[in-house]
Amino acid sequence: MRLRSGVGLEALLWGAALAFFLFGFGWVVRPALPFVPGPRPAGGLRVVTWNVGGSSPGSSNALLDEDLDRVASVLRELDPDLCFLQELRDERQLGRLRRRLGTGWVDSINRGLGNRRVAVLARRGELVDFELPGNAGRALGVEYRSGVGPEVQAVSVHADAFSSERRNVEIGTCVEELRARPGPHRLLVGDFNVDLDLDKRRDLFTDDEYLDVET
Repeated sequence: MRLRSGVGLEALLWGAALAFFLFGFGWVVRPALPFVPGPRPAGGLRVVTWNVGGSSPGSSNALLDEDLDRVASVLRELDPDLCFLQELRDERQLGRLRRRLGTGWVDSINRGLGNRRVAVLARRGELVDFELPGNAGRALGVEYRSGVGPEVQAVSVHADAFSSERRNVEIGTCVEELRARPGPHRLLVGDFNVDLDLDKRRDLFTDDEYLDVET
């Protein structure tokens, strides 16, 4: 009885596989629909966060100048009010990107050395930076003031990619600083690099997984 049941099940599965093959063989692959941003609510803000490092295929570098036109094209399509970027090279590169976007944009970039900086671009309002502690890592705190939408307190952070202990400190510091800011509208954005999967060790990216869960 068990043998007949097993044979019957196998025959059923083979039949299903054959049916999928025959009917699926002629399926037409439809072209991907163009991206259309959702409607912008009255008095609302559209916020984008994007790690632009490695924009070229196969590249792991910070943003390359030859990719600026591509990045600007995507941002124009997304049509954000606030855009937080990670892995820009320096102030001059941010200025070149802003000019490609056209008039009406303001920007800010975090202080520090290195070629992987955190920046923000904004329009329809103004930006006012606020200080963050040194243990926040690569982070930028800004207040966005607009005459149309709400005032927003925002912190953008690019957390350490190779140490969960440092990530925990950096993100935790940014959260505490943001909680101390006035106003009801607060945003924490950026590239957090967190790994919450405790079953799959990634020793290249963490030295203590539980700290990512704490974060």
